Amino acid sequence: MLKRITSKRTGKSAHEIKQKNKPGMKLNEGFEMRSLAGQHIIVPAMARDIDFTNVLSVNEVAAYIWQIMEKGSFTLDYIARRLTEEFDVTYEQARKDVEEFAGRLKEYGMLEE
Repeated sequence: MLKRITSKRTGKSAHEIKQKNKPGMKLNEGFEMRSLAGQHIIVPAMARDIDFTNVLSVNEVAAYIWQIMEKGSFTLDYIARRLTEEFDVTYEQARKDVEEFAGRLKEYGMLEE
């Protein structure tokens, strides 16, 4: 019988830790962020002419989150931790903001699980 390996710090098994941190989200490759007149907007990637009725305008923090997401698979926890390193924000607030932004991206079909 195999011995269950657990973290001394959290008491969780290696499998539980791996599942929690498993990158399971990624951006839909059909979208990209563009900067236009100092504003960040997310548009369909192949759009030659921008249809301003079908774009998502984002602030500087959301643009930073998008740039992290563009790099590949991620977890919301990972992004929240990155926000606490880059901005003066608590983990709890960062996590709330990331969840809200991810929810909007899902609504627009820009985020896949």
